[in-house]
Amino acid sequence: MSLNVGRTPYADPFFTSTILATRLPLFPRLRLNLSSGFSCDLAHEVLIGELDLALVIEPPDSGLLTGLKIDESPFYVVMSEDDGLANYPSITLDQLAGKRWILFQRQNHPPLYDLIQKLTDELRIIPSGIQHFMIPEEAIPLLNEPGGVVIVGKSGALRIARAGLTMRPLDEVKLMMTTLLISRADNGSQVISELVRNFMRRMNHLKDDDQMSLPIPV
Repeated sequence: MSLNVGRTPYADPFFTSTILATRLPLFPRLRLNLSSGFSCDLAHEVLIGELDLALVIEPPDSGLLTGLKIDESPFYVVMSEDDGLANYPSITLDQLAGKRWILFQRQNHPPLYDLIQKLTDELRIIPSGIQHFMIPEEAIPLLNEPGGVVIVGKSGALRIARAGLTMRPLDEVKLMMTTLLISRADNGSQVISELVRNFMRRMNHLKDDDQMSLPIPV
């Protein structure tokens, strides 16, 4: 027996490793077939039945999907350790005015990208320029020139905030990233129910033990 599980690489990899490590006594031979993709694409694949479950960030609203909230975290700003913003414990969008923004491509997550643009327009915040990346590591050489900051999720920030770079949370209540485990609302599979139940039980146990927190370089 197998289940097809999707996951976005922009979510905390801890969640993926936890679901892969989840064992079901009632289904000892269960195999999970893992695939990666952008959150909106994964949600579509769940809707059309190509995936049984998916770990996604801020999926599009749909009454045909059901989801369990796993985590909520802010965006992070990655910058040079020499940048004056590194002196602050957190950063607001206002403080990024006049900076060169390095953002994920819109196709990575159109709703989140559009939300950032909408908030900057509402607050009348103007960056000096905008550059884009597909994966966070592509942003590293773009930080070699002064004045650049990367706006990215926590997982991506942790991957690149090293060797002279540091990260700070973006303190904007309207810019939060919620990670969910989604499936079709009409999927009554017992094995899916057991997997989700045991996964959440394991997650809650690890939360109680404070094993989920990742160190943030300063």
